[in-house]
Amino acid sequence: MREKPLSKIKLFTYFIKNKFSKKKKNNSKIILNKIESWSFTKKRSNFNIRINYLEYFKFFKKNYIPYYLILWISIIFITIFLVLWPIFTLKYIEIIKKDNITNMNIAYKSVENLRWEKLYKINELDVFNKFKNYQDNIKSINLKIQLPNTIKIEAESYKEVFNVMINNNTYILVENGTVIPSQTSKSLKNLNVIMNIDKNKFIDYKQIFNPFYIEKINNIIKKLEENIINIKIVNLYYYENERELHIEIENWNNLIFSIDDDIDTMEQIEKLVIFNKDYSSIIDNKIIYIDLRIKKKIFYCEALLSKQCNKNIKSIYWK
Repeated sequence: MREKPLSKIKLFTYFIKNKFSKKKKNNSKIILNKIESWSFTKKRSNFNIRINYLEYFKFFKKNYIPYYLILWISIIFITIFLVLWPIFTLKYIEIIKKDNITNMNIAYKSVENLRWEKLYKINELDVFNKFKNYQDNIKSINLKIQLPNTIKIEAESYKEVFNVMINNNTYILVENGTVIPSQTSKSLKNLNVIMNIDKNKFIDYKQIFNPFYIEKINNIIKKLEENIINIKIVNLYYYENERELHIEIENWNNLIFSIDDDIDTMEQIEKLVIFNKDYSSIIDNKIIYIDLRIKKKIFYCEALLSKQCNKNIKSIYWK
């Protein structure tokens, strides 16, 4: 058997080694590249995403579209949306009364035409005027808008001061001169109103008396009870045309006050208090009437002249 040359064997072995080593190197590079690539992507996956919003506005800047124009267009679109879209439209109305006078049926009727209006169009003054158009006794309201479709109204009436009878119908008279159809209240005094009111005129929940004079009448009664002890008022008569208040006390004595501007009511009270204390008791003594309408003077009629005094009273006041 012939032997192969040693040099050729070595050369072949070298070639194989080199080839294998190169392949191995190449494979290692591929593996290394894969590892590097994988680690790089993993690193980037931990980065926070940041968006530069100003880039989007560069378009407007490049095309010379001013920012204020964009703002105005946005406002116009929003306004059109609110006007045409049925959102924020009044659907529910809730009314709460703070007294026993306000008529709830009339209250709801007065604001019924607000339903389906836009909430931004509804204001407290407008709602108050609607209440007053139906009920003059309303003193104030508090309006709260509850989005998206409700308003809540708290209504308060003037306080009641007297029971009155007009054209054979009973009413409660409140501070501002409005009459409320109602049964007589035991907690209130009866005020007999002497005036002509058309029987065909609708006066329910209407202001038919001047609140200025109603306040004066109320103050006279309070001051009289505060300053003269044990006085008991039997009847009250308000002569609307004459602007006078006649108070009948338990011994049938009549106290005549002026509620006009020609004399102060407190001056009249002071004159009566002095008369009662220093001259003659208006409770114990029989006096037909005491007239306080003239400044710094008191006119009175005693029991001895009762016939003539009563005749004079009837001729003047048709009592």
